[in-house]
Amino acid sequence: ESEVGVDIEEIGRFSSGVARRVFTSAELEFYEAGENEEERSLRGFCIWTAKEAYLKLHGVGITGGFDFDTAESSGMSVRITSGKYPAAELKSSLMDIVMDNGAVKSFSIALCGYGFSDCPVDYHVI
Repeated sequence: ESEVGVDIEEIGRFSSGVARRVFTSAELEFYEAGENEEERSLRGFCIWTAKEAYLKLHGVGITGGFDFDTAESSGMSVRITSGKYPAAELKSSLMDIVMDNGAVKSFSIALCGYGFSDCPVDYHVI
């Protein structure tokens, strides 16, 4: 019953150059702690989708700037705060989806909103 920001990205190779340009120091530490390129990509997309969902919640998209934390060195946060916009809860998931042709694709999904930290989230893929 409240506004929500959503971002969904198909997981591929996440650019370390993008990570160094837009991630905060805590996010970069979490990203770089991935044991291999695959894990770093998963972490990179989790951070990216969380940032996008939070900015979309506030109606600004990436032009709103990336100067807020979505992750700590130990993992993803459940609440995002920034100096520009109100705090919001974060729900993020990694999901494998079987396509019509049988291929399996991996996605990072992030939802940001208010007052749903205790609510379960169900995904229905159509």
